[in-house]
Amino acid sequence: MVMSWFGKMKVSEPLLSGALILCLLFAYYADLLGVAGIIGAFIAGAAIAQTQYSKTIEHKIEPVAYGVFVPIFFVSIGLNVSFSGLNEQIWFIVAISLLAVFQNWPALALVLI
Repeated sequence: MVMSWFGKMKVSEPLLSGALILCLLFAYYADLLGVAGIIGAFIAGAAIAQTQYSKTIEHKIEPVAYGVFVPIFFVSIGLNVSFSGLNEQIWFIVAISLLAVFQNWPALALVLI
């Protein structure tokens, strides 16, 4: 119902705005109910996917997702990484890294011969 109201407009940007607002609202209310916000956003996305505007929204949201949401996701994951136990395992990490680098040499030798 909401998406059809946005779909009546002559430009497609309100569809994108409406979809984002709907996803954020569902995420917010899911969080209020004690469920992970991503569940609410998933439900909103599943509902939007059933509308006739799903392809237009998908086409418009892809640059926004890769330009805004994906970098924010990777930064938030990176900020949660803890390197405190790295010193205890440094030789194991070095050995695995060297193995990963040098394992390709026999295959390269077979190809070049």
